[in-house]
Amino acid sequence: MRVGHRELALAIRRLPERFTDRLPDRTLQRISIAASGGQWQQVLDDLIGSLHAYNQPVTVEERDQLRAALEALRLPIAPLHDLDMRR
Repeated sequence: MRVGHRELALAIRRLPERFTDRLPDRTLQRISIAASGGQWQQVLDDLIGSLHAYNQPVTVEERDQLRAALEALRLPIAPLHDLDMRR
């Protein structure tokens, strides 16, 4: 299934909201600013990197959303392998 540009933009803009309880406000603010500017790769790099750096777990659903965004942008999914998964 191919995701349209608008759907992808909306999905990526919403991603930081999912992690408000796990990442510092300053980090989320930086990621949200990148999202509002359409810097999708930066959003994903910072979000995945921050989750890993702060050792924050993600659910299967969250990982799948991150994977879908990476794949839609034709970015490598390898960074997802370093994330801690919630059981």
